[in-house]
Amino acid sequence: MGLEVGRRALLVMVAAVALPRAARAEGASAFVQTLGDEALDLLMRPPGSEKDRVERLRSILTGRFDLKTIGRAVLGPSWKSADETQREAYLTIFEDYVVATYSLLVKDYSGETFEVLKETPIDERDSLVATQIVRRNKAPLRVDYRVRNKDGAYHVIDVMVEGISMLTSQRQEFAAVIQRDGVDGLISQLRARAVDILGDL
Repeated sequence: MGLEVGRRALLVMVAAVALPRAARAEGASAFVQTLGDEALDLLMRPPGSEKDRVERLRSILTGRFDLKTIGRAVLGPSWKSADETQREAYLTIFEDYVVATYSLLVKDYSGETFEVLKETPIDERDSLVATQIVRRNKAPLRVDYRVRNKDGAYHVIDVMVEGISMLTSQRQEFAAVIQRDGVDGLISQLRARAVDILGDL
């Protein structure tokens, strides 16, 4: 199985387009609102250098997504069996891989709009923020963000597209690669994907 991420995943990496100002709320919903504002600013800015664009995207991702928690969860049981060197290398390249993959979104943006629908508490730390992406000539795409509050700071830890967890889907994809090529093989594939999109890191 390859490491390609489909257009749906690209659409939901961030709240990619205009969140209605009237949708502002407290807590996790407000956090998703801010995420959308930052993404919109990135998409609507005049084109700059490729390096600057990627670094702005990296800032959004590392600031708003808990990539370490997501990366560990995506690796699944292999996280426990990996040694410290592998873990460090994996988390470093996982961030680069995510940035590289979703940098395609900036180029692929075609005017979709994003709306916050509601916020539902899951437990003491986590909330589910329901949203939809409104697309031209297509039915709206339902996207739910699982947001975690840790010491007063919010971060996205999973995204569900039409009820399907992107974290779970990515874990299955990575597991297939690990079964065939091991953790080192996965790291090599992630690095190759990142370099293919962003150039030499």
